[in-house]
Amino acid sequence: MIRWTTRFALPLVASLCLATTAQAQQATERYIPLGQSPGLSSRYTYMGQIVRIDAAARTVTVGNADTTRTIALTEHTKIWLDRSATRQTTLIGRLEDLQPGQRIEIKYEDYATKDRAAWIKAAVVR
Repeated sequence: MIRWTTRFALPLVASLCLATTAQAQQATERYIPLGQSPGLSSRYTYMGQIVRIDAAARTVTVGNADTTRTIALTEHTKIWLDRSATRQTTLIGRLEDLQPGQRIEIKYEDYATKDRAAWIKAAVVR
């Protein structure tokens, strides 16, 4: 019995703890300011300014000093309007709320392909 517990229970408990941490990160992500997501920002996200928005194709072209990328938005892409610079709460946004020149952070749906957005945080300074 002890051998079974050590062999199967410990990995099970460890995987449940990791799943809970990932779920907590997803649930609170909208409240974390642009560029400050622990373990994600600048590692698994892309930050830049909106160059162009194609609402019909549901794509956003974003650029920074190094590159320009066009990222697709799916029906599951979350858009948050980060108003932390004005000490206000983050709002749930829509594609229509995004504007060229706006600073954004994008987390990819699939980091390997980097073609679809899981979420977008857009800085709102007014």
